[in-house]
Formats: sequence, C-alpha cells, structure tokens
Amino acid sequence: MSSVIDITHYLDDRGLPVFVGSAGRLSRFFGNIVAAASLLPVEGTVVSAVRCGTRPGHKRCEGSIHIYRRYDGVIEWTCPECDDEGFVYNWEATYWDKSRYYDSNLGFDAVTLIVSRAEYDTLAGLDTLSEEGEAILHAATTVDEGIELAAAPGAFDDLVGYIAFEANHESNHRSEQLLGKLCERIEMLLEFNEIAQGFYD
Repeated sequence: MSSVIDITHYLDDRGLPVFVGSAGRLSRFFGNIVAAASLLPVEGTVVSAVRCGTRPGHKRCEGSIHIYRRYDGVIEWTCPECDDEGFVYNWEATYWDKSRYYDSNLGFDAVTLIVSRAEYDTLAGLDTLSEEGEAILHAATTVDEGIELAAAPGAFDDLVGYIAFEANHESNHRSEQLLGKLCERIEMLLEFNEIAQGFYD
C-alpha cells in the first residue's frame, strides 16, 4: 500500500512531534524516515536503519526501509520485504530536518562502526544524546553485517561521552553492560584511527 504523507500533520501547535497513541507511532516512523533522508544529498539513496512499521499477519515486518531523496524534495521510501511504500513531503525546517548535520566531505575522514540491531535500538532509545549524536544514528545504514555508523572522529568522541553517562546511570544491568561495551569499542576505534592517522601523516 502506498501512502502520501504531509509530515506537518504529525506536529503539534508548538512544532513538536505528536508522541501519544497511534499518531505517535506513525510520527516516530515517518519522522525517522525524514531524519534519515535529510542527511542524504539530493537524489541520494540509502538502505536505512529505519525498521518497517507494518505488521503483516500480526507479526512485525523485519525489513529495512530504503529511502530516496528526490530532486524536488519529496522523500520516497519502500520496504522490499513487504512492499509497503510511500512519499513524504513538506518536511524541510521541521523538527525532523537534520540536514544541517549533513557533511559532504565525510568520506574523507569518517570512521565506521558496525553494531547489532539490539545495540542500535538501545542507542536510539537514549534520551540524553546531543543532536549531533542523534544525527549519527539517523544516518546509519543497514549492511550485511548489521548496522553501520559513520562519522568524523570528533563526532564519535562526542557520542561516546553521552553513552558513558547513560551507562553510569543505567539501572538495567544488561543495558549497562551493552552500553559499557559499546563505549570500549568506540574508544578502541578512535585510538586505532589516531594511530593510523599518525602513521600516514
């Protein structure tokens, strides 16, 4: 089924997302699509980390949403697993527009980290991340090995500080361990990148 969505219908009078009820579920789904698309170049496409929101046979579809940002600003999205698809428009300058964090030169100095779906979902559920940290998650891509995060070293250094804070204040032991191990992996990644940069300089 194809849907055409004006994303402003999921904003309240203050320009903030609707969070409650079925409208809240849809605002999160379409908002995540917009955030991911806003971090693409014009006519860019990506297999995003956004999970499909349909429930065929009362079971959640496990597909990853494919996103295309058209030249006219309209966002096309599709799930190849269940064939759900749609279009989103009127998203520019809304709450979900993260285009100010798009870095066209990212490929030159980016470091990448592969995380599992469980690790990604835990990170996406954190409340204290900076907007730059949230942009890293929104720009994530689905690859064969899991979900790939890519960012400049400084952005990862910022992100790991927030993750460490959450780990230190997490009451759930399992989540605390997961976040702690993610911190260790990111710190090792940054250390390795610094060594590699010193080697090539």
